[in-house]
Amino acid sequence: MRRADLMAFDRRIDNWSQIVPYRVSFARYPDGRLQKEIFDWLEKPHRLERIEEAFHPLDVAGVRAALFELLATGKIIAPDLDSMPLGLTTMFRRAAK
Repeated sequence: MRRADLMAFDRRIDNWSQIVPYRVSFARYPDGRLQKEIFDWLEKPHRLERIEEAFHPLDVAGVRAALFELLATGKIIAPDLDSMPLGLTTMFRRAAK
């Protein structure tokens, strides 16, 4: 394997280690309505901080859980997750159909 590939795996693992706790915490009571609203709202790509602002005053953890569930199921993507740390500037968009 090339060094760049190994580094991408390392970044991906770091990012998903932050995502998984949200998914586990909310797995028992997923908010399907919120997931649909986020998916519909992501007609254009948006940064995580903008997504959280758009759904304020909802709890940030609940918004992230719904967003990360959409990410895990492949309905949305975050192209930079393999190369950049997950943060408020991470861009999310709908996956190509």
